[in-house]
Amino acid sequence: MHSLLRLSVAALTLMTIACFYYQLSDLPNIRNVLQHVSPEKVQVTVHPSHVDYSTSRTAPGFGSSQEEEQLEQPAATYTEASSSSPSDAEPNDKAVVMGALSTDDVTWATTQLKGWDAFVYTVDNNASITLHTDRNKGKEANAYLSYIIQNYELLPSTVAFVHSHEFGWLKAWHTDAARHSNVESLNSLNTNFVQRNGYANLRCIPNPGCPDEVRPFREPVDESKTTEVAFAAAWRDIFGNDDVPEVIGVACCAQFAVSRDQILKRTRNEYVRMHQWLMNTELDDSTSGRVFEYLWHIIFGQESVYCPSVGQCYRDVYGSD
Repeated sequence: MHSLLRLSVAALTLMTIACFYYQLSDLPNIRNVLQHVSPEKVQVTVHPSHVDYSTSRTAPGFGSSQEEEQLEQPAATYTEASSSSPSDAEPNDKAVVMGALSTDDVTWATTQLKGWDAFVYTVDNNASITLHTDRNKGKEANAYLSYIIQNYELLPSTVAFVHSHEFGWLKAWHTDAARHSNVESLNSLNTNFVQRNGYANLRCIPNPGCPDEVRPFREPVDESKTTEVAFAAAWRDIFGNDDVPEVIGVACCAQFAVSRDQILKRTRNEYVRMHQWLMNTELDDSTSGRVFEYLWHIIFGQESVYCPSVGQCYRDVYGSD
């Protein structure tokens, strides 16, 4: 029995030695294969759908490294010709224009609006974004004027100028539609009225703004009304005349629609002059922007006091012909 066990152990030992010798004899072949495989010939393919575009990664242009920027999803682009339309599609005959911070979510402008091309101007000067203002100055007026100047020869029939917020009481309290929604407001807009009238304020509730928010020659002067105090001098600089109205009234807050024909009643150089004033004025950001808030209706052909009744406004702006 012991002899049989010793023979078995000896046989296993011989088999192990033979196997090890065979592997050593093949080692030169393995080395030869590895020497002919260069790093350039080793390719790893990553399918785009498997890339994790984590929200924790810094967005391009805001402090990320070059390697991180190359991994980012392509940013949505908004060009003058067809901002939100596929490249093979005809542009819509309506445009919506807004200024936004690079951190604002404005996807609603390209996904929820019916028949509108979106022109979103990033105001905090991110050079990687196709449309951006030169400086973050003058509130929404900067983006509005930039669009008109850049697209003066390419305007659609109707242009709406709005803020970047989609809905909600705190941010969009001045939007009259259900849930204070700009989507509801724009999708319900009666563009026939815009074409007839040239201008439509998207806010029908008169307060604040109507009937006499700004009185440039109020006596005694109320220094707390900074827009009113600055208005007369701003008018003279912007329009180059002394025809400053005694009273200006319009429902706030610089969200409106205009027709192409109405925009073209002023020359491109006039809009350039307005924008230059906005960029060069020593007025603070809020005051300079609010000056335009009470000028837009006048710029686009309305009387200095534009305060239709609430009912008439809703019928005109959101009714159907």
